[in-house]
Amino acid sequence: MAKRSIPNFYEAHEAHANMAEDWLHEDCRVLDIGASRGSFYRALMKVMGEKQIPTKNLKYTAVDNSPDMCEYMRNDFPNIRVLCEDVSSQKILSLVDTQYEVVCLHYVLQFVKPEDQITTLLRIINLVKPGGLLIFGHKASHAGVLGDLAHDRYIEFRVKNGYTREEIAAKTVALKNSMFTRDHRRLLETMHMHFSEVQETFRFMMFSTLVARK
Repeated sequence: MAKRSIPNFYEAHEAHANMAEDWLHEDCRVLDIGASRGSFYRALMKVMGEKQIPTKNLKYTAVDNSPDMCEYMRNDFPNIRVLCEDVSSQKILSLVDTQYEVVCLHYVLQFVKPEDQITTLLRIINLVKPGGLLIFGHKASHAGVLGDLAHDRYIEFRVKNGYTREEIAAKTVALKNSMFTRDHRRLLETMHMHFSEVQETFRFMMFSTLVARK
């Protein structure tokens, strides 16, 4: 479903896993928030295998708020730590480690209430080790004529991936009170304030991913 709804979903994970090579070592710590079925973990394992980076002591923590997704990950990857928790809850800070070499926050923040998004993002930024890497994906809001045109292109993308327009309309209604997209600029301002480098990696209409080095 993610592949059909999020442009470049797997391609972004593969590219970011390769970009994270310099941060991966035998004892590195990785935090994957909104891990879903573990696509980023699979991509990292592929890179570490190709580069012959030992994984025995890798500390990988996957977080998702869906019990079903967490159960899938526990069954598929018994060697990683899986936490079923909401990223916007302060409880998460008592469950995760202090800091990580790599943190992945891939298309999660738009499901956090608008008034809590920046606070939640700052909380996640604080979990990135100095010199560490944040991988971030977000769906932005759209407005105006150009925004509407971008949204139309996105609808066409979903239709090409097998959704009917009726299914798309029903999904939009279902997400009305759980998805809160916003302008990218405030989020980017926050990124640039707390990271030494910020680089956009993928963009399709309202969808954007970036990597940031602390």
